[in-house]
Order: sequence, then C-alpha cells, then structure tokens
Amino acid sequence: MTELVRICQRIKDAGGQAFLVGGAVRDMVLGLEPKDLDVEVFGLSAKSLEDILNTFGKVDAVGRAFGILKLTTETEDFDFSLPRRDNKVGQGHKGFIVEVDKDMSIEEAASRRDFTMNSVSFEPIEEKLIDFWFGLEDLDDRLLVATSEHFSEDALRVLRGMQFAARFEMKMHQKTAIACHQMIDEFEFLSKERIWGEWEKWALKGRKPSMGLEVLDDAGWLFHFPEIEELIDLPQTPFWHPEGDVWEHTCQAVDFAVTLCDREGIENSDRLVMVFAALCHDMGKPATTEILSDKIITHGHDKAGEAPTRSFMARIGAPAWLVERVVPLVTNHMVRRRGLQTRRAVRRLADRLAPASIQELMWLVEIDGSSRHPAPPFVSWSIDIILNLAEQEKCKEGAVESILMGRHLIEIGMKPGPAFGRILAEAREAQLDGEFSDLEGAKKWLTQSTN
Repeated sequence: MTELVRICQRIKDAGGQAFLVGGAVRDMVLGLEPKDLDVEVFGLSAKSLEDILNTFGKVDAVGRAFGILKLTTETEDFDFSLPRRDNKVGQGHKGFIVEVDKDMSIEEAASRRDFTMNSVSFEPIEEKLIDFWFGLEDLDDRLLVATSEHFSEDALRVLRGMQFAARFEMKMHQKTAIACHQMIDEFEFLSKERIWGEWEKWALKGRKPSMGLEVLDDAGWLFHFPEIEELIDLPQTPFWHPEGDVWEHTCQAVDFAVTLCDREGIENSDRLVMVFAALCHDMGKPATTEILSDKIITHGHDKAGEAPTRSFMARIGAPAWLVERVVPLVTNHMVRRRGLQTRRAVRRLADRLAPASIQELMWLVEIDGSSRHPAPPFVSWSIDIILNLAEQEKCKEGAVESILMGRHLIEIGMKPGPAFGRILAEAREAQLDGEFSDLEGAKKWLTQSTN
C-alpha cells in the first residue's frame, strides 16, 4: 500500500484525486487480502495520468480509449481508470457508448457500480473510507443492494450477484431482486464467456454456493436454468431424505462439496469438478420420479442425469474438459448400491469414469449421502471397500493403464494396420476382465487369441 500512497500523492500534486475502488475496498473491509487493485482517478486527462504512471513502472495503454491504464511495478499490478459513462444504446455488453469524463463527481462515479458494497472508495493518503451509498452498512448486513438505477444497464450483474452471494454469504434485497427480474430477457444477449466467468467464480470462490442459487431463485433467473429450477418442490421419500425436496438436497450438496474440498485440499480445476458434480448429480430426478402410494422412486435417475447435465453445462458455457469429467460422476453416483466388491467391477468402473476417477466418485457419494440434514453425516463401509480395491488395482485416480501396446505387437512380427486397433481393444477388454495382469500374461493371451 506504500507504493500506492506515493502514486496517489503524485496524482494529487498534479491536481487530481485518486481512490482505491471496487472489490479491493470490499475485501479490505472484510479483513481479506485485496487482490485486484483498481484505482479511479478524477481531475486529470488520460495523457497526464499516463505521464505520471510511466515514472513508476510499465504502463499498458491498450484500454486508453476507455480511460483504463494498467500499471506494472516491481511489486504490484494496478488498474488505473478515469470515471466514465457507459450509455446503453443496444443489447448485450457491446451495446454501450463509453464516454470518459474526468470531471465527473466521485459520488456519481460510485453510483455506477453494481452493488452498494462495491461502491465504497478508499483514499490511500488519508486512509479514509468514502461511502455515499451506505455500502458498509449493507455489507455488514450481508445484503446485496443495487447502488442506483444504473444497475439495470448490465444484466451480467445478476450473475455477479449470484457469485457474490456464494462467496460472502449474502442475500439479495427485495427491490434489487425485482430489478433483476426486470432484466430477465437480457440473458440471451450475454456472451457464454461472461456467463461462465461468473459461474466459475461461484464454484471456485463460493463459501456457501447455495446462497448463490437462492439469489437466482429470488431474482427469477432460474427460469434460464430449468435443469435446476425443476428440482424445486420435487418430492423425495422423507425416510431417506428428511431434508425435504430435491432443491433443498442439492443446496446442501453444493455446500457440503465446499466443506469436503476444504477438508481434502481440493483446489482449482478439481474443485470445479466436485462442486458442479454436486450441483448436477440429481438433475435426472425430474424425468424419473414416480410417486407411489407408499414411497417415491427415482429408478435410473443417475443415468438420466446425463442429458440435463450436458444441456445445463452448455448453457453456462462450461469448458468441454469439465463437462467430460462431471458427466460420468453424475451417471455413476448410485454405483455403491449395485454391489461393487470385486476387482473386475472396480477396474470396469474406473474405465467408465475416465477422465474422472473413482476417488472423485467416492467423494461425490459422500457429498450425496451427507446432504440430508437433519440426518447425520454419511458414513459408508462400501466407500472404503471400493477405494481399497481401487488402490490395489492402481485405478483410484484414473483408469487402469493398458498393458499391451502397439509396440508389443510389432515385437512379435505384426505389421501396423487396421487389425492393430481391434486387437488392442480386445486386449483392453481382456485385461479389464482379469484374463491377464502383467506383460507376460498379455503376450500369452495374444498368442492364444491370434492362433
């Protein structure tokens, strides 16, 4: 912060004012380490500001037309910006005319931020917080409140509210929820890249992801995610699910997924897999739920979950690698109920799950079983049996490695050709069935199968 004070003092000496704004101030107030250091500068032209910043480090002026300058010093990265008006003239994030206004008041600039908690500014020289829109009060109350009428200029702010609620355990103010609902038709104009960016933060940074889902529900935006909306009020057998409907179970599941990830040290891409697997694991229930006189059954809901999981993940712009790891976890999450206590069954399971793993599946099984509060956390002896077998078969973290390779066929005099693929595929099946477990056995199998 010392370096920022020196920069701000130089700006002040030149007749301007500089304030730390946005998420950095919010995080500082919450006792978190500020990461994105955004500084808003008033009273100076872009050229004057650039001249000052050049004396402190490398300046990237790519965003100069929008009043944005990136400064890289020996110790920090900063984003400096001039106040601007984003005038909405069309649909989507490209439908704006941006006008830089160095003479804009600090209060007006703050009014253009999404939520009041992000409208608070910090003056580094005097170490003073400036709060025109009662953001500190709303932050203390854990309440998402739209700063002003400018909130409705960008529909992405609804999804930002979702991930903020998940990260900081917040609820949305009723009037703000109404404003979000009024933007419901704007969703189709948001780019998949921007949509995914918010969902990714929801999963990676969320401390209580269920509160983000509740914000979407309050805002009416679950309409755009029918695979989730259909879980609301979908009944379950009370004996097995004392928590209530599938929506409540899913909300508990995504929260427990965070708990489990923290416990196991699961981060980054692996954390995305577990949180989204928890979110999607019961998406097959709307298509399979049957209400009988004495019970509710959902036979095959795991397999039926593939289509809605894929459609939901496509709608939010999730990367293909993530989809291909989440889907097999969803479609196999009931596997422990089907008897899986042989080496062959475990090898086959690992093969079906790839590129996901048996370890990830067992974590999802625990998440599923532990998301039934007020029932106690889930404990299953079958998880330990499966994991022990997978450890012995060296397939806990992924599919078993094929023993017989193309080079082995060449070694015995076979010439590469179409038959290679068929032979190696048959060898793979034989290995999974336990017909051989080492190279010597594989070669013996090969001799017998080709004679």
